[in-house]
Amino acid sequence: MDPDTEQAKIEDPNPEQPKPDNEFPDGGLKAWTVVLGAFCRGFDIFGPRYLLLTGTLLHVFGLMMASISFRYYQFILSQAICSPLGAAMVLYPSFSCVTTWFRQKRALALGITASGSSLGAGFFYSMGMFIPITFMVTYGEHVGLSNNMAGYLVSIFNTSSNSGIGRILPGYIADKVGSFNVSIAAATLSTIFMLALWLPGHSHESAIAFAALFGFSSGTYTAISPALIAHISDLEEIGTRSGTMYAFMSVAALTGSPIGGALISSADGSYWKLQVFAGCMIAAGTAFYIAARLYLTKGRLWEKV
Repeated sequence: MDPDTEQAKIEDPNPEQPKPDNEFPDGGLKAWTVVLGAFCRGFDIFGPRYLLLTGTLLHVFGLMMASISFRYYQFILSQAICSPLGAAMVLYPSFSCVTTWFRQKRALALGITASGSSLGAGFFYSMGMFIPITFMVTYGEHVGLSNNMAGYLVSIFNTSSNSGIGRILPGYIADKVGSFNVSIAAATLSTIFMLALWLPGHSHESAIAFAALFGFSSGTYTAISPALIAHISDLEEIGTRSGTMYAFMSVAALTGSPIGGALISSADGSYWKLQVFAGCMIAAGTAFYIAARLYLTKGRLWEKV
């Protein structure tokens, strides 16, 4: 079950039960739990075997319990705590294994690994960290798409993000020109797509185009991020530093989507405040990418890093 379908289901699982106006069950807690689960030294100490076994059991059990849940607290326990904790135990050791094994062509190997998340239904774990993805279906309905077509926006996004174009190709290019350079390019494109396409666009065509283009740029971000840690870390420190990075990102995953929901409410159902907020956040992230690159290269602009 992808995050956007979960959003549509969880928004009103029981219409008879009133909900507080300030609650936005939009996947933020789930994404935060997935990312927070990476903040441990389990991989560095025990290796991937026990983490993968335990994580698989927890993730499957959480999904099974979510399928029979009817009340809000049941979704919290199953879909926001149990399942994402298991997902974290499976996802991040998988990246760390590839990072510690490949000394050359590391970014390409990580891109191929990340593209595997599209197999089957595809659990795109980091979707909850991105406000546009959380609200993609509801935004499609807002601009007049039918329920079915709005749901297809998720498929369009997944195809663009999880395909070879969104994951493997950026990894290949990163091995040629540098992981930081590719990450900056992807973050810049994401900012442009959000502020120059998503914000002013109010048509069916613009919603579909944004889903495809933003899927490409955000897929690049997902595939290349672990390579950035590997670039500045010793092999024995990669697990801990990756966990630290995702722990900091968990704050955004937890707070970003509820803030977006509140902005929609404050704009009387309009999405423009959410779009401006999300665009500014990605623009700020792009600036930090550039600052980190300039620090590593001592201010040199044309260098592989």
